[in-house]
Amino acid sequence: MEHATFNGEGSIDFADDFNVDLKLSAKKENFELFMALAPEEIYPVLDEYENAGDIVFDVEVKGKAVNGSTPYVNATFSCEDAHFENNLTHKKLDELNFSGSFTNNGKAGMEHMEFNLTNFSAKPEAGTFYSSIYVKNFNSPDIDMTLDSDFNLEFLASFINITSFEKMSGDVKLHMKFHDIIDLTSPEKSIEKLNEAYYSEILINNLSFSTPSYHLPLDDLDMKITVEGHETKIDYLNGKVGNSDIAISGHITDLPAIIHHTDDEVTADLIIESKVLDIKELTRIRDVDSLSFDEKIDGLSMKLKFVTTARNFTESPNLPVGEFFIEDLYASLEHYPHTLHDFHGDIFVEDSNFRIMDCSGMIDESDFHFSGKLLDYER
Repeated sequence: MEHATFNGEGSIDFADDFNVDLKLSAKKENFELFMALAPEEIYPVLDEYENAGDIVFDVEVKGKAVNGSTPYVNATFSCEDAHFENNLTHKKLDELNFSGSFTNNGKAGMEHMEFNLTNFSAKPEAGTFYSSIYVKNFNSPDIDMTLDSDFNLEFLASFINITSFEKMSGDVKLHMKFHDIIDLTSPEKSIEKLNEAYYSEILINNLSFSTPSYHLPLDDLDMKITVEGHETKIDYLNGKVGNSDIAISGHITDLPAIIHHTDDEVTADLIIESKVLDIKELTRIRDVDSLSFDEKIDGLSMKLKFVTTARNFTESPNLPVGEFFIEDLYASLEHYPHTLHDFHGDIFVEDSNFRIMDCSGMIDESDFHFSGKLLDYER
């Protein structure tokens, strides 16, 4: 099959409801066995990598196959001491090992299928990777997954030939434990709390890069996001772009409910702070100052809140439908020499309209208050 050779032996009894007793096996010193099974569209990408490793693949098919019968299918595969090397950049993913299996348990229907991938580990030139995953019932997958990784982003960008970002550097660490049952036909199915477990932590340190599509580089981005149970927390997200800096923190109360498209209430909070936002520099287009917005904001502080249902996050026709709060806002402007402070807002976002229930605040010593409605905002 393409670049791989399979061996097989066994028997088929046509008279006995197509009773099958077959064993197929393959052994290769590289990944051509898997590349032969890959979609034709991605083969050119895989072909960019020189690879080697001890690959073993075994399949057993046993039992009657017609007249309502389903044969037992069991497949095992493994890989030891493999490596991938990018032929262009010569970055190398080394010490790749994994083992796995697939079975239908001898029963008809996708609900009886099971897939297992264990001890998937790799050691690139800068970083480590370990993962395992177990999936049963392909109709409503019960997924149990563990993932630990520590990658240098400069290596990762060179290994997969990322060209849209330049001078990328930094480190990313990911730790994940995930157990959930996902109903593919009815994602709104109530979450079975006794059968689920979520814990993830992602850490990004000193991320920097530039891109041809924007005139300023991103400098020194640090981020920590934690998912524990149903709550997702942005512990911190700090970075610099040109002369501007930003710090973000916040949380979402029920991320799994969004995944499941339930009608449970979800609250999102966000705190945004900045010492300096140089709007002129940020909005400059191709170094043409006349096209930028000439303003600078000092001491920006915003506290935002959004209350909606999980389904509205994913299924609203335009913006997510719900109630949006500006709980506090402070900003001092340079060219409009005034300070905006003690700002509060309560806005209902509907399918096509905004209802401004309350918008009040102060500019220096002057106060303001208004309410109203915006129709057909999507136009």
